[in-house]
Amino acid sequence: MLASRTTTTPAAPARYPARDRPGSIAYASLGNGSTSHLTMEALQMASGIKLNHIPFKGAAEAQTQVIAGGIQVMSDTIPGLLAHLKSGRLRAIGVASAQRSPFAPDVPTIAEQNYPGFESVGWIGMAAPAKTPPAVLDRLNAEIGRMLANAEVQQRLASLAFVAVGGSREQFGAFMKAEIEKWSEVARKTGAKAD
Repeated sequence: MLASRTTTTPAAPARYPARDRPGSIAYASLGNGSTSHLTMEALQMASGIKLNHIPFKGAAEAQTQVIAGGIQVMSDTIPGLLAHLKSGRLRAIGVASAQRSPFAPDVPTIAEQNYPGFESVGWIGMAAPAKTPPAVLDRLNAEIGRMLANAEVQQRLASLAFVAVGGSREQFGAFMKAEIEKWSEVARKTGAKAD
């Protein structure tokens, strides 16, 4: 999700400040090479704008600077931003998932805002050692699928602003491969590197 500071009396900015004054808008990331950094680099590639990257050592530092107004915008996970959005300290600009988030349904996706196909999602997956027998992996996958289908587990994940997805081992493998290719290309084209 992209967020900026909430302002009560906005100044009259240029119509397209990011286009009109390349590099004049700063964005906070959670560190060089982080998902938030790569998401903003991908957004710049998609939009043709140039922003000024200011890396921080984690979400707390970055959010503090955006809330204070020293930095104009940031990308972070919905769970990471939700409390600030609810309190009014930050304003949501867009979600980077393919569909609107059930936790911020009024916030349009980046894709809806003239960047079709734009998607950047944080995800958590489970892995096992490479030589684990396929039967064991299939059993683990089935048990995890049952767990994710459990109403209590779904409620607990929803309370943390997470959406349970699940799926087959093959689907997850294809997803991981596509993610590695996509973000490797962003890093290659932008020169983004991890600290």
